[in-house]
Amino acid sequence: MAMNHQPMILLIYQTNQRGDLVMDKIYIKPAKPGLKVHLEGKGREFLPEEGAEVERTVYWVRRLKDGSVVETSRPQDVKAVKRETKSAKE
Repeated sequence: MAMNHQPMILLIYQTNQRGDLVMDKIYIKPAKPGLKVHLEGKGREFLPEEGAEVERTVYWVRRLKDGSVVETSRPQDVKAVKRETKSAKE
């Protein structure tokens, strides 16, 4: 009797405390000024208008697809920018 050998696939992934699959972190902000977007698992807390770094979970992917939030780059630290311009002038 011939044995049918199938390759074994080993999946390694991270999950958050709720068991949701976590791919990586993304920086997002509300799509429109004044739009209130609930933070995942935080009850009555909202995503700040300037944005925040969050884990890329199913919840945030849904918010991206429905247009509630947009992915953006992290804003530069204002103090660091001021220090750089001062040192460049000297």
